Amino acid sequence: METTTVNIELIPADLHAFSRYAFRTGFGRGRGIILFILSLLLIGGAFFFKNSGAQPPASPPGRESASIENVLPNVLPILLFLVLFFFFFRRQLKKAASRNNPDVFLPSVFRVSDEGVFSENATSSSMHKWAAVQSMIETKDHYFVMLSPVRGYIVPKRSFAIPEAGAAFATAVRARLETKTA
Repeated sequence: METTTVNIELIPADLHAFSRYAFRTGFGRGRGIILFILSLLLIGGAFFFKNSGAQPPASPPGRESASIENVLPNVLPILLFLVLFFFFFRRQLKKAASRNNPDVFLPSVFRVSDEGVFSENATSSSMHKWAAVQSMIETKDHYFVMLSPVRGYIVPKRSFAIPEAGAAFATAVRARLETKTA
């Protein structure tokens, strides 16, 4: 098969799109995060309630009360903390992408050959054989050549001069993935 070469220049929005995709699919569609947050809420709520010195309203003997008035004051601060944490954490991740990985935004060349996928820019290069490539995902604006559920190459569709060139790229990658599994 023929080697396909694409010149790529990533922008922060490309990394954001990839992060959104990887978070939704690579982490069990967020179920693990949700369970983790619920666990924190339960443990934190119990801890705050026990150590707050608040006395629950008297319940009839043999019947314990777990009303919203008893639980909400203990859970609300935890929920507020988590919302603020994720809001600021997400903002910091966006800023850190360019600060911690400046070479990600350098112009690069991405090649697809019979050996595998190859990416090179002014400061680094990487090559992954087809055995390491799991899939190729096509979104409205990108092709993601996935090495794992949360790791892969980003190929923006704007990198192709015409849409047909992007379709040919996608066909070449899919054909090699099919021969890998055959």
